Formats: sequence, C-alpha cells, structure tokens
Amino acid sequence: MSKRAEDPPVSEIRIALMPGRFVRWNEVAGMVSDLDGVPQRVEALVRAGEAKRALQLHEIFLSGVHAKIEEADDECGLANLFRRLICGWIEARQAAGPGAKETVTQLLKLF
Repeated sequence: MSKRAEDPPVSEIRIALMPGRFVRWNEVAGMVSDLDGVPQRVEALVRAGEAKRALQLHEIFLSGVHAKIEEADDECGLANLFRRLICGWIEARQAAGPGAKETVTQLLKLF
C-alpha cells in the first residue's frame, strides 16, 4: 500500500516547528517568521471553497504551536501566532458549516 503524501502546509508547519526540539529565546522570532505565510495560505483555502481542508490545517497548526509553546524559552511570539490562528480557525469553522454554538463549545475545549 502506498503512503499518502503529506499536505504541503503540514510539512511546512512540521519542519518549522521542529517537534521535540527546545527553542531558545533568540530562535523563537525566526521560527515564527518562517511560519508567517502559512496562515494566509490556509485562509486563502477558505476563500477558494476549501473550508474543511483549511479547518483541518488550522487544527494541526494550532496543536503544533500549542505544543511548541511548552518547548520554547520565550513563548510570547508563539502566543501571538496562536491567537492569530484561533481567529482563522473560527473563520474556517464558520465557512465549513458548524454552527456558532458548536464552535464555542469546541473553542472552550481547547482551554
């Protein structure tokens, strides 16, 4: 059975976040900068009618950033990125169809 190719934004997120590697305070800004374009590309998927794919990518990205906050010496830049991603996640959920009540319930589960 052939292995399915990883979605390019997922590869970019994984490579930039370096799961399992501690990031020193002087490396956080560079890592966040490397990821800056990903949210815009994911948000463009919503406008292109791919809201469900965008939603999945936002959830992967949020999960990765949340985990990386624990592996970083300076989490401010990552926390700002996380907040930005939450906004994109909400927009993707709205476009994908889940109602507001379900979105709020899901959001509260994150915290």
